[in-house]
Amino acid sequence: MSQPGDVNPITGQPLEPGSELEVIFCDDGNYVYYLTTVVIPPAAVAREAPRITGADLARQAFADFRVSAPVPVLSPSTAVVNYPTWLWLGGGWSSRSATARVPGLSATVTAAPQRVVWTMGDGGQAVCDGPGVAWNVAVPNDNTYCSYTYQTAGTFTATVTVYYGATWSASDGTAGALGVITGRAAFPVTVDEIEAVNN
Repeated sequence: MSQPGDVNPITGQPLEPGSELEVIFCDDGNYVYYLTTVVIPPAAVAREAPRITGADLARQAFADFRVSAPVPVLSPSTAVVNYPTWLWLGGGWSSRSATARVPGLSATVTAAPQRVVWTMGDGGQAVCDGPGVAWNVAVPNDNTYCSYTYQTAGTFTATVTVYYGATWSASDGTAGALGVITGRAAFPVTVDEIEAVNN
C-alpha cells in the first residue's frame, strides 16, 4: 500500500496515499514476463471483497447444521406414581460434523452431545449428563443415573432435549466455538396409580 511521497513507477506522478500497485506478469512455463503495473485507487481497495477465513466457512457450515432428533425410551413404558421411571435415549446421542470448503481452505464444524433435559409434562424435569442406561430385564439390580418419579397420575406430554456444544477447526490451523445446538422430541406419557389392597 502506497505511503505519502510514493510515485507511480511508470508515469513518475505522485500516488494517492492508500493506493495499491498491482504488478502483472505472464508466466508461459519457461519464462516470467513483466506486462504492466496497475494503480488501484483507495476507493477500489476499500471495496475489495474481504478474504474468506476459516471462521467464515465455519459459520456457513453451522447455518445449515442439523442434529438427529432424540429417541426417548421409558421403563416401565407406563409410569407409576411414586415409582422411579428409567429414562434413556434409543438414538440421538452422537457427535455430528459438517464441512464447508473453498479452494485452499476448509472448515469443519463438530457438535458433541453434552447433556439431556427431560421435561416430564407435570412441571418437573430430569437433567442427565449422558444418554441414560437402558433397562435390562436380565439385570434387575442394575442402577441408572437418569430417572424421574411422578407424584400424580394422568396423561402428560413430555419433551426430551439434547444439548450439543458446537466447535470448529479449519485447515489453516484456526479454531473456535460456535455455541449450542439442540435436538428435541415430544412424546406422551401415561402415569398410573397402583392402590394397595388391605386384607
